[in-house]
Amino acid sequence: MKQIKIDKKKTDIRPQNTWQKPLQLLMLAVLFLCWLSVGLSYLISEPNDYSAAERRRLASAPALTFSSIKNGFYLSSMENYVKDQFPARDSFRNVKTASSLYGFLRLQDNGYAIRDGHLALMDMTLNESSVTYACTQMQYLYDTYLADSGCHVYYCIIPDKNYYLQLSDPSYPTLDYEAMDTQIQDLLDFASPIDIRNDLALSSFFRTDTHWKQESLVPAANTILSAMSADDRLTSSTEEYSIETALDSFHGVLCGNMGWDIPSEPMHYLTNDRIRSAEAVHLENNGCNTVYDPYYLSYDGPGVDPYSFFLSGSSAFVTIKNTAALPAASETSAAGEQPSIMQSRELIVFRDSFGSSIAPLFLAGYDQITLIDTRYINPSILGDYITFTDQDVLFLYSTLLINSSYSLKAPAQNSH
Repeated sequence: MKQIKIDKKKTDIRPQNTWQKPLQLLMLAVLFLCWLSVGLSYLISEPNDYSAAERRRLASAPALTFSSIKNGFYLSSMENYVKDQFPARDSFRNVKTASSLYGFLRLQDNGYAIRDGHLALMDMTLNESSVTYACTQMQYLYDTYLADSGCHVYYCIIPDKNYYLQLSDPSYPTLDYEAMDTQIQDLLDFASPIDIRNDLALSSFFRTDTHWKQESLVPAANTILSAMSADDRLTSSTEEYSIETALDSFHGVLCGNMGWDIPSEPMHYLTNDRIRSAEAVHLENNGCNTVYDPYYLSYDGPGVDPYSFFLSGSSAFVTIKNTAALPAASETSAAGEQPSIMQSRELIVFRDSFGSSIAPLFLAGYDQITLIDTRYINPSILGDYITFTDQDVLFLYSTLLINSSYSLKAPAQNSH
């Protein structure tokens, strides 16, 4: 049998064309130039301290020391620095989100979704322990300050935009709102519930933010006022408002968090003589301001949020006073004492950030409104700043906070 000799030089089943090697070299050169450009950008460009899109401070370069290298701090900090200062970082984040949602057809990217023109923070699991914790904090406030105070106590849970996304698309995954409602009703048996779900719609929320639009809140505010006016102490909840524009182009926090940009929208606010004459007094700095604070529409510093236009943003303790209800100067005492609100109708609201935009609308029924956010003040010291007696008290929290409530401060162990 004749033996066939195989020429090893001719066994390449995929012979290399003459153009392939230059192409490979070109690709390597391009990759090298890209790598070199990125490296040079770190050396040449000034690092950014703040990301306007994400509304947070960016990592700074760590100091190179022997101890920081030894304990691993330098490497971990440098990794964060490189990620935060990467050239065209926002553009690459947009590409990543687009490839995830439209390339790989995922429902969400890092917990965020796009549905019906809205950016949404998906929250699919009911955190029963968080609901219990939130209700426990409300129970403490009731037992400590409200049980024997003569106050009328109510609660209202604000649905988030996912609730309305599910109504339009039953396949959209969200947490079990009915189970949450049942759990809250069982735990808050000391307060009367107020339901505003039918007063809102998906269009009541900003497309790029978790918060609601103030111009859409009149029906919800009237429902709350009506539910709390059974004793006829309130004025009429029917108010005429004019709609003004606070900001022509509003981008909410979800744009930066998600790494995706959709067209902006205007941010409006409601006003009338009662709101224009009201004063907002903040406990933190004992400062007095108007209900709407235009400072936050132009401020571009760290953590800026145009939504802070409403009541100057997050505040532990703020009192809205209807100055139109104050007695005239001739009615004040000769000793020059500060005038008090005549026949004062007072509301106390325990709230989160959603309360900032709806609270001014409660001036339709109250002369004084005190808003308390126990994420920023310990509930055990509230008695030092307010006397609870015969007021209406409203617990007004969003489902977003109820389902992640551990930011609410627990009472101090050695409270007085």
